[in-house]
Amino acid sequence: MRTLEVKDLRSRIGTFNLGPIDLFVEKGEIVGLIGPSGCGKTLLLRTIAGLQEPLSGTVTINGEDVTFLEPHLRGLAFVFQENALFPHMDTHNNIAFPLLISRDEEADVKVAKKAEELDGLSNYLDRWPKELPAGMKKLTAFARETVKKFNIIMLDEPFERLDK
Repeated sequence: MRTLEVKDLRSRIGTFNLGPIDLFVEKGEIVGLIGPSGCGKTLLLRTIAGLQEPLSGTVTINGEDVTFLEPHLRGLAFVFQENALFPHMDTHNNIAFPLLISRDEEADVKVAKKAEELDGLSNYLDRWPKELPAGMKKLTAFARETVKKFNIIMLDEPFERLDK
């Protein structure tokens, strides 16, 4: 079964037109989009995620047409290029955020486990985003998206600013 199907997808931001795009991703497959700055990689990811409305075409996830489904109902994890951390929350609460809004009673345990999985992040759970090295900011954003259940993870410039 295909995890993701994008058919004849067209989108626009400002004067930039994307598409038509056809993309098929099988279960377990890893796909990388490579191209020059400004070619539409981020716009494609945002449109698949439902953050940008398509002009035409369809997005199907696990056999379900999600083209006009709200982003939070698509079962996606999306790590943005700019990390999108909440400046008024420490690392622990940034990671816990999706669990807290879904009232997960095991949020603290899941955050601790996820931070332990990501080399060194446990040492930064009490720090504010402005205090974090660039690589730890990226890991915090990654942890926040992967601490919850998801079908597909989309990473926009995942290795940019990542420490060794």
